[in-house]
Amino acid sequence: MSSIQQEYYNQLFDLMLTPTGKINISRTFHGQMKQIDTILQNDKSALLSTIIEFMVHAASVDINFNASNNNLNKLFEEWKNNVNSDINIDIPRGLRGFTEQYFRERWKSSFIVVNIRWAKKDGFWLPSRMYLMDGASIHVKNNKGLLNTNEYYLGYPNNNERLKNTETTSYIIRKPYNHYYDQYPTPYLVRKGALYHALFKTKVLERQAEIIQTAFPYQLLIKVGTQEAIRKGMGPTQEDLDRIKEKFQDTRSDFDTQAFSKGLIGAFAGDVNFRRTLSPDYGKLLYLKILKPWCQDKNIIYA
Repeated sequence: MSSIQQEYYNQLFDLMLTPTGKINISRTFHGQMKQIDTILQNDKSALLSTIIEFMVHAASVDINFNASNNNLNKLFEEWKNNVNSDINIDIPRGLRGFTEQYFRERWKSSFIVVNIRWAKKDGFWLPSRMYLMDGASIHVKNNKGLLNTNEYYLGYPNNNERLKNTETTSYIIRKPYNHYYDQYPTPYLVRKGALYHALFKTKVLERQAEIIQTAFPYQLLIKVGTQEAIRKGMGPTQEDLDRIKEKFQDTRSDFDTQAFSKGLIGAFAGDVNFRRTLSPDYGKLLYLKILKPWCQDKNIIYA
């Protein structure tokens, strides 16, 4: 058998025996944030990011100040509409823009770090700049294990300065879904199980796409193993069949392939009905109820 044909067989059976992998949620905060960032950048569940956007905009309401002093009311109104006006042209001014970012960070990393720069206006100290820092980039250091000894850094503690209050700068740090003694928060999407169910749905959709994309190449490659090809000396040798059989047997010890591998041990055209065994039923593959038994969409919404 030629090297090209050998490569065909290698690719075919490697693809057939490649498991889709387990769905694992990272045990560390920063590992979880990498998973969340990945899925939100390209939300194949077509649901998670949409729900978050709805929650953010539903929670962001207008805020009014009502004091008995009219001058104070005017001062607060002006501050509400112009806070953060001097940061950059791509940063929305006003308290409404800040609250949207607050809720976005609350439901993404659940590690809320507010950086406040103070300035004096008409005799009052007010925040001139107030913005959320990237919770996924915050690191915590605590060598004593006490509630009042947590140190917070933007980046790794060894390479960056500690976040600490000064006369004109304040930091407010909150972990709304955790205990006081937790150094790192558990992101809302992880705690509620939404991330797991979104990854599960994504894995199912990826598997469907993989089957569709590879089914036709599989069928073309299988022709190399037909009786006609074997008579022409283009089929697999006994050594190839033994190697294929060993692959199937090894794989069965790792994950349940009884239904998948039935009839395929060392099998070729003379031993198995390829049309029924290796050609997928696309109607069943794309059947909407594939996702419904596990209620993935409902679970994401309930979270």
